[in-house]
Amino acid sequence: MVLVSNSNIVHDKVITLDEDFTQDELNRTARYLNVEFSGKSLLAIRAEIIELMREEKALYDTVLRNAMLLCERSLEGEAATAEVYLDGASNILTKPEFSGAERIRELFRMFEEKSRLVKILNECISRQPSIGNVKVVIGRENVASSMKGCAVITTSYEVGGDVFGAIGVVGPMRIEYGRMMAVVNYLARFIERALFDEVSLH
Repeated sequence: MVLVSNSNIVHDKVITLDEDFTQDELNRTARYLNVEFSGKSLLAIRAEIIELMREEKALYDTVLRNAMLLCERSLEGEAATAEVYLDGASNILTKPEFSGAERIRELFRMFEEKSRLVKILNECISRQPSIGNVKVVIGRENVASSMKGCAVITTSYEVGGDVFGAIGVVGPMRIEYGRMMAVVNYLARFIERALFDEVSLH
C-alpha cells in the first residue's frame, strides 16, 4: 500500500493477507479508498471505517432477524401468498445520496406499496441465469424510477427445485457490493437449509 500525505510525503507498506485478490479487485479497492478517504486524516479514516463496520453489522443483524421470521412463517404455512417483510428502511436516511425530500418521499412510498416491491423482486429473479445466483441491479437498471439512484442486491431461494421466495438489500450505489452479496447469498442458503430440514421431517 502506498500512502501520500498532504505534505507530499510518501509512505509505502507491504501488507500480507490471508486470501488472494485479482488485479481487478485491487483496482476497485484503490478507487474506493481514493474516492472515500482522500484528504482525510488517518484518525478520521479509522473512525469512519469503524462506523461503516458498525452500520453493516446492524444491517446484517436486521436481515438475519427478518430471514428467521420469514423462514418461521413459511414453515407455519403462512406464505401461500406473496408477502414482503421490510425492515431497516429508515437507515437509508443517513446516506447523503438520499438527502432530497422528494426523493425520500418517493422511495418510502414505494417501500409502503408492497406490490411494487414484489414486482421489483420478481424482475430481479427473472433476470437471474439460474436459481441461487446473486443478482445486482444498479441505478438506471432498476425497473422503478424511484430506485434509479439505488443498488438492489437480491437472490432467490428454492424448495424442491422451485423458487419459493427472494431476499434482498436496497442501498446506495456506493454500497459495499462484495460483502452485501455474501450476506444475501448466505441468508438465502440458510433459509433453504431450514426449509429442507423441515420438509425432510415430514
